[in-house]
Amino acid sequence: MTEKPPGLLPPGKPMFGPYHRLGDSREVINAIAKTGELLGRAPRNVFQSDIPAVKAHPGPLPEGAVGFEFMTEVEPNPGQPGWLSGVVWSGPSPDRGRPGVEVIPYDLAKIRVVVTKVR
Repeated sequence: MTEKPPGLLPPGKPMFGPYHRLGDSREVINAIAKTGELLGRAPRNVFQSDIPAVKAHPGPLPEGAVGFEFMTEVEPNPGQPGWLSGVVWSGPSPDRGRPGVEVIPYDLAKIRVVVTKVR
């Protein structure tokens, strides 16, 4: 957890990050930065699930990598085995709720983010 960038989200809430994502198009990154919302679907590969989740990599955007870096006021899932050594924010499951993670139509999870770097 780190201090939040000033003036980007309501004061008084702790921020988590930085985290980063790779491979999103510039158009998608611009939309995330504009809306402050990062969406994710249920994992379909190694860690398959029917629970929607936002997925990212921990730490700052690596030097030379193309993608974006962000902070969020939502703590990632605790004790998560990892998404290819990453972090996830999953929607509510039958046995627990996830504060700050909203599930929206079409099986998407959504968290609020502040994009801090784009490359």
